[in-house]
Amino acid sequence: MFKKGSYSKKIGIRPLARLALALLPMALLAGNPAHAELRLAIPDDMPGLPYYVRLQMPADDPRLAPSDGIWSAVVAYRQSACIPEDYNLLLGFDFPDGFSCPLNPGFSGFEVWENPPGVDMAPAYYRLVADEPVPVLFVRTEELLAAASDGLLRMIDIEALPSIRIGMAEVYSELGQLKNGPFIHITASGTFENGDRFALTHTLAAAATLGLAGAPITRTEISYPGASEESPRPPRPFPFAGHWFNPALGGQGMEVAFPLDQQRMVGNWYGHDASGAPVWYAMDSAVSPELSTSEQLGFDGIRATVSVMAAELDNGSGPILTPVATLTVDFESCFKGQARFHDIAPGFELPTESFAIRNLVPVDDCRN
Repeated sequence: MFKKGSYSKKIGIRPLARLALALLPMALLAGNPAHAELRLAIPDDMPGLPYYVRLQMPADDPRLAPSDGIWSAVVAYRQSACIPEDYNLLLGFDFPDGFSCPLNPGFSGFEVWENPPGVDMAPAYYRLVADEPVPVLFVRTEELLAAASDGLLRMIDIEALPSIRIGMAEVYSELGQLKNGPFIHITASGTFENGDRFALTHTLAAAATLGLAGAPITRTEISYPGASEESPRPPRPFPFAGHWFNPALGGQGMEVAFPLDQQRMVGNWYGHDASGAPVWYAMDSAVSPELSTSEQLGFDGIRATVSVMAAELDNGSGPILTPVATLTVDFESCFKGQARFHDIAPGFELPTESFAIRNLVPVDDCRN
């Protein structure tokens, strides 16, 4: 639990962190001679990104933290007792010393690396979730900016702000796409000590995903429903719903949705056959290609691997679904992604090369 005045000096395990990071690439390369993509668990395999809290570089967001213009939300990733009192949080990550400070209990997730850590400087993408409540610090934006105006912002400075409210997020999800980003999407909801609730949705997306130049585009919503008010549903953890298309494919594209409270992507692919007649296929990440089990093919928050199924009507009793291909989609942001069909059954007309896709109408979470 975060309490005012609880920050202490860094525990002395920095040399161990440096040694572990130095040895990790060699160990991973030894076990992965083909240098295949790596999926590493947080915190079992990897200690997570080397940030103490969620603060953004001024060039990315001059408000420094997820802010609705009045309030700012500072996600506290690592345990307060081992954050150095003199560390300037405006520097961003603390590499490699930040790894020495354990994540707050409750955080877990994974990182996906194209090459082992040490070969690549950062994962291609990651996801962080909360298995138990995790701390989010809310402060007035004007106070946070004033505290950072001299170029120095420490945890003790944030802790001393008059407006600080310490919330515990029972629901927390963070998606990070770094390879083609940055793209960060955070959703959280929880309670304060007095029983009042909060909800947070924050998205930061590279302007290039919209075909623009300049600093990333941010959108943040913070709400404080009172303890006596009806609790709202947690914000959507997956902001990719909508209609995705590529003009070069002659009108073909897909509509996707993410059922609430499920780790799942469903949708339809709209295309045409060899004669130009329209066809559509059902898609589901929770259906195996053989339709014999309900195993999840794969949706981890950023990447979806879905079964693509042709549908035939059975005398009005419902569609008969026949697997015809598998589709892998990598979401780079709410606006942009990459897709690839594979294992296409003979006789079915589907794109055979990787292709870019764009979201025709992004969900509200990502609109500027």
